[in-house]
Amino acid sequence: MDMTKPLDEDVKELDGSGILCGLVNDCKYLDLFKFWLNAIHMYSGYKTTTGEIKPTVILVGTRKDKMEGTDKEKEDIKDEYFKNAQMSFERDSPIFKHIHVKTFLVNNLSPTDPDFVEMRKEIQCLAENQEYWGTDKYPVRWIHMEHSLDKLRDDGE
Repeated sequence: MDMTKPLDEDVKELDGSGILCGLVNDCKYLDLFKFWLNAIHMYSGYKTTTGEIKPTVILVGTRKDKMEGTDKEKEDIKDEYFKNAQMSFERDSPIFKHIHVKTFLVNNLSPTDPDFVEMRKEIQCLAENQEYWGTDKYPVRWIHMEHSLDKLRDDGE
């Protein structure tokens, strides 16, 4: 979620955020938040063989570089933002079983933002514990290929 957009602010058609889900008219950023979490819940194979609800959703606040305040104040704003967004669901909603306990606040313009490193570690840990991944190991060279592709993208190629 874009941390510079209040939950009760109308989504602007030029923003494009609501177009993907057909919510442009009379749509607020809270509506987008709820739409995507509901979509993930409804269209995913959300129960594993053990009955645990999956997939896990990591909430990420973006545009940290555009926020005002200290890093601590920005983290507090992010935490309050997501708390308020989640309060829009009923208390016993199964949506909560998807949401990962750890949230992140990132600067989209900085691929070296330390929060990206932490987020990648968290994603890897969660992914490794998905039962449908099996026990297959993937070659380390795939990581090198991903880094090469990131560099090409960053260089505009």
